[in-house]
Amino acid sequence: DREEGLNRLKANIPRALTVLSQDQIERRIRSDPLGSGGWASFLFITYASLTLVIILAVTIHGYLQARQRRVENSVLKLWGLPPRHLLGLVLLENTIVLLASFGAGILLGSLTGLRVTTIFNFTERGFPIVPPLVLTINWQTLVLLFVGWLGLFLLSSMAQAASAFRASVAT
Repeated sequence: DREEGLNRLKANIPRALTVLSQDQIERRIRSDPLGSGGWASFLFITYASLTLVIILAVTIHGYLQARQRRVENSVLKLWGLPPRHLLGLVLLENTIVLLASFGAGILLGSLTGLRVTTIFNFTERGFPIVPPLVLTINWQTLVLLFVGWLGLFLLSSMAQAASAFRASVAT
């Protein structure tokens, strides 16, 4: 009955989530206590904090970018640039920034991960750990993260374009 309930629960949740029974959790903790509890919690807190800081930075950057470009956008508006083209211009700039930052993040994260795993593959006395650490990338989470970033940048771009088009020549 317990296994049947667990299977029904697994069938009704998205693939990105993992459902474990109490026995599976206890086996994981016994086999690798640091990996099953400590590292996951540490990484979650780190990534959540970093995400909040990034959202704040993108919001502030978007606001400052819109204020800084008021005169430029007013001139473009005077020349008859339609709002659709202004939005396209802002989207193009932000897309370039998004792709460059995401690419740099993947590159630096991979290099850092490789470096850290080589350091942590040895005990404090220099003996190799068994089994060795292996760097893996969760592509499903990476795609989800990219979609979230894309949404954040789209919102920021639309807010910048709306602010730019509302700007008047007097400002």
